[in-house]
Amino acid sequence: MTRLTTGDIATVSAMLPVYDRELKSKTCFTLAGVAACAAGYDSGRVLPEDFTVAVIPVSTGEGKIEGFTEAVQGVIAHLGGQAFITAKSDVEGLAEACLCGAEAIMLADDDLFVAINLQSRIVVNNDQATAAGYAAALDLMAGGLKGRKVLLIGAGRLGSAAAGFLLRRGALLTVLDKNREAETALVNRLKHDPIPVEAAGGSPPEEEIKKHSLIFEATPTGGYIGPDLIDDRKIIVAPGIPLALNKEANRLMRERLIHDPLQIGVAVMFYMLFS
Repeated sequence: MTRLTTGDIATVSAMLPVYDRELKSKTCFTLAGVAACAAGYDSGRVLPEDFTVAVIPVSTGEGKIEGFTEAVQGVIAHLGGQAFITAKSDVEGLAEACLCGAEAIMLADDDLFVAINLQSRIVVNNDQATAAGYAAALDLMAGGLKGRKVLLIGAGRLGSAAAGFLLRRGALLTVLDKNREAETALVNRLKHDPIPVEAAGGSPPEEEIKKHSLIFEATPTGGYIGPDLIDDRKIIVAPGIPLALNKEANRLMRERLIHDPLQIGVAVMFYMLFS
């Protein structure tokens, strides 16, 4: 899991209304609508109003990221949920969450970010939720993925999760990863899916990016997609951090690109707590 920085998330809560408008213009849905679609709900589903989520700071590993718990709390509140940040961290925070009557908890360390429904014992992994959310966003932006070619860049945890969600939406996948072993391993894991999955197989990344109009970018490599690889057919969803597009490519793709540090992933995690 890519470690966020305070700079990545400093304005998340304050900018959620703006992000809603951005998503609405690109997908016809707000953040709540995209999350509902990703979780398999009707976009207008109303979630329980009295469901409370405790967001627990975690100090292990490299320590707390200033503003992270506030950003997570802000997203849940924006979706109409109730959330509070525990005063204590780690085990004390978990105990506090339970004593305060939380129905669910959200917490993250250096390796894992999860939401847990304490009543149903549903556990939602951020990688899965983010993959589902961005697959739904690409589907909505593209007007459907069934029978359409999609380039999946990145065969790590996020990319591997995304592959399954893209296939469920009927995409014809080509997997590209600079680690050929990881690329091949992912394709082999998917070989029993009814929809054939191809490996880029050493094809130059630039060529694959140029020839695909629909791209799911799931790597932690920033700035490698420049304006020479962009055309007016492209739609890119890029949960990978840092953003794979450089500044000029980002400017050119502004209306056909979705990228955020955590909003979609957290929103889908929240909705999946009720599945």
